Amino acid sequence: MFQSHAYFSEERIFDELLRVLKADSTYEDKLVEKNRCIRIDYEGDFHMDILPASLARGNDEEVIIFQDRKLNSLFKGNPKGFATWFLGKANSLTSSVLQRFRNAMIESKVDTEPLPEDLYTKTPLQRSVQLTKRYRDIYFKNRDYPVSSIVITTIFGQFYGGEDNIYETIDKVLERIKNEYNQSIKSHKVFKIFNPVIPEEEFTDSWTAKHYESFFNFITDYYVLWQELKQSFERSNPYYKELFGHHVYRQSLIEKEKAFANTSDDEITKALGLILTGEARSDSRGRIDSIIGEKHEEHSNFGG
Repeated sequence: MFQSHAYFSEERIFDELLRVLKADSTYEDKLVEKNRCIRIDYEGDFHMDILPASLARGNDEEVIIFQDRKLNSLFKGNPKGFATWFLGKANSLTSSVLQRFRNAMIESKVDTEPLPEDLYTKTPLQRSVQLTKRYRDIYFKNRDYPVSSIVITTIFGQFYGGEDNIYETIDKVLERIKNEYNQSIKSHKVFKIFNPVIPEEEFTDSWTAKHYESFFNFITDYYVLWQELKQSFERSNPYYKELFGHHVYRQSLIEKEKAFANTSDDEITKALGLILTGEARSDSRGRIDSIIGEKHEEHSNFGG
C-alpha cells in the first residue's frame, strides 16, 4: 500500500490501513500487528503481510519509505528493484540450459489436478528458494527466532553459482553459506546480510546472538538432511517427509515411480506407471495396458 510521503506520515498510513481492515468483518479477527507490517492470518499455514509505505521524494519511483514501530525509525525499501535483482540471478543460466530444466520439470509433472502454468517454468533458483521456505516453516513450527523470507531469498541469490538443477542449487548454496559463516567466526567478524539494491540496509541489523545461533542451526540441519537425499529413495524417504512434509513426499514418490516405470521392461512396473499416470486400462482377463479395456481411475494412495 503506497501513499505520497508529502501528504501523510508513515505512522498515519499504518493506522489508517489498520482501521480500514478492522472495519471489515472478513479480516477483523485475522489481523496481527507487526513492527513493519500488518499480517492477515488465514486458516492453516497461509498468511499475507501488507507493508504500509509511502513513495520517497525524488526521481526514483521504485524507492519506498516505511516505519519500524519497535525501533521508531524510518527505512527505505525497493521491492521492485529487489525482484529485478533476484530474477536476474535466477535467469543467469543460458537459455538452452533453462529450457532443458523446464522440459524436465514438465515431463515429471503429476497431472492429478490443474496447476498454474508457471509452476513448470520457474528456474532452479526460484524452486530452491520455495523448497527452502517450505522447510523453514516446518523447522520453526515449534522453535523461536525463525529466519525471514527476505533473508532466505537474498542469501540464496547471493550464493547461487549458476547450478542447473534444484538439487545442486540447494546443496551448493547451503555449503557456501556454512563456509562463509564459519569463516566469519574465525576472522572475528559478524556475518551480515545486506539488501542488494539498497546496500545501506542491513537485514540482520536487529539480530541478537540467539538469532545467529538459530540461523546457523537451521542451515546446518537443512544441509545434513539434504545430504541424506543422495542416498537411495527408499533410505531417504523419511528425510523427504521431514524436509517438506508428507504431501510433498507423496508427490515425489509418484514422480519417482512414473520415471522408473517409463524406463523399465518389467510388466508389473510398467502397469504401476500406467496406474499412477491415470492411463491404465484393463481387459476382462485383468491385463493392464494403455489401449484396450476399461480405464482406471488415477491412484496415488501409498497407505499414508
